Amino acid sequence: MWHKDVLTPKYSNWKDTHTNLYNYQDDIYGVIAIHPIEYLDERIPQFIVNNSYDIIRKLAAFSYKHFNGTTIAITGTTGEFTTKSLLNELLSINHSVEATKENYNSRMEMMLTIANAITNPDYLVLEVSEDKVWHLPETVVTDDVPPDIVSITSVGSDHQRTVEETALLKSQLTHGMNYHSYVILNRDMDNFERVYDTISN
Repeated sequence: MWHKDVLTPKYSNWKDTHTNLYNYQDDIYGVIAIHPIEYLDERIPQFIVNNSYDIIRKLAAFSYKHFNGTTIAITGTTGEFTTKSLLNELLSINHSVEATKENYNSRMEMMLTIANAITNPDYLVLEVSEDKVWHLPETVVTDDVPPDIVSITSVGSDHQRTVEETALLKSQLTHGMNYHSYVILNRDMDNFERVYDTISN
C-alpha cells in the first residue's frame, strides 16, 4: 500500500491508501502493508513488512523467474500508451496478456505488472516511461527482465533534454537484449538515424 511517507510529486494529492481497502474487502485475498489494518476482515491475511516496495521488487523478480512468455517493452516521447493499449487488445484476442494498466508507467507500477505475471501469461507488455529508462540501474528492466521485443514509438525534445539526448536515452532500453530479440522503430520519428545507429552498435 502507498503511504504518505514516501511522497512523490506525481502522488502529492494522494492520502494514505491503507484507508481505501475497506471498500474492496470482497475482492481482496491478501494484503502487503507497512502496518496492520485493523478494520479488515480477519480472514484476509496481512503481511506486515518494513518496506513494501522492496517486497514488490522481490515478487516481480520471482514472477519473472518463472515467466516463459514474451516480454514486450514500449517507450517513446509520445504514442507509447496508444501502442501499448492497441497491442494489449489485439494480443488478448487469442492469447493471455499481462500489461501495464492505463498510463501507470512508473518504476513501481511496472514492478507490479511483472509481479502480476505470476500466472505466466503468453505476453508481458510493459509501457516504459522515460523515468524508468533514465534510472535503469535502479530497475530490473533490461538486466533481470530483458525484453524480447522493444518498440520505440517516437523521440522528441522536452524541457529537460534535447532530441539527441532523448534518442540516446530511449535506445538504452535495448541494453541486455539477446541476438534473437527484435527492435521496432518508427521510421518517421525525429532522429531516427541516431537511434538506429546507437542500437546497431
